Amino acid sequence: MKKIYGCLFLFCAIALFSCNSNTKNIPETGLELNLGEMIQPVPMHAALKDSAYNIWGASMVQTDDGVCHLFYCQWPFETGFQGWLKNSDILYATADSPTGPYETQKTI
Repeated sequence: MKKIYGCLFLFCAIALFSCNSNTKNIPETGLELNLGEMIQPVPMHAALKDSAYNIWGASMVQTDDGVCHLFYCQWPFETGFQGWLKNSDILYATADSPTGPYETQKTI
């Protein structure tokens, strides 16, 4: 039990000391990296939402013609969160931009 607490303490200490609010210079480029300034709000059209379905596991590829192809999983809310085991479908959608909006083409 002491070994578990020791590992947990070590993990927390490493995580705590690796978090630093100061910006760092990237040695190879000399550019300043400030992730806090880079984070932007997600546009509403970039989120897949459906009032009747849980949606999970999206995977997107963009082809040379610029079309974004998205595969994602959905299952009805009425089946509960564990409904993915027996009631999930894989769907295919496309968009002109990686952030959407995506239009579902068909169920795979």
